[in-house]
Amino acid sequence: MSYSILQWIEIKCPTLYTDSNVQQWIDGAKLLYDENCYDDVYNLVVALRACHDYTVTNNQNNLGGTGQISSKREGDQAISFSNNMDMNSDQYLQLTSYGKQIISIKRARILGISATGTNADDILGGCFPCVL
Repeated sequence: MSYSILQWIEIKCPTLYTDSNVQQWIDGAKLLYDENCYDDVYNLVVALRACHDYTVTNNQNNLGGTGQISSKREGDQAISFSNNMDMNSDQYLQLTSYGKQIISIKRARILGISATGTNADDILGGCFPCVL
């Protein structure tokens, strides 16, 4: 069974699903991913990105709207980021469980391709990963 983007959002992030701007979050996420690159998981990836961006934005607002999250702490471990972090970077995606799932999907789609010192984007002619 194939779920629509909205169905995935309902499953993954019910808060976004009930948000009146859910379609705007979806539209923004669609701009970042090429459907041809992700085939059968395109709807999931777009939904995860919408959930990720929505979550990061809401966390910023909960912090007084101070801009991008600049650090993350888990137990004794802390990671700090530049406030001008690339919003398409894995560092940015690491900020939420949704982003981490996108990273896992991207990596799983290039399993079996190994080239030392070569960017996967170069190997696949720019199709993967669609968002670095």
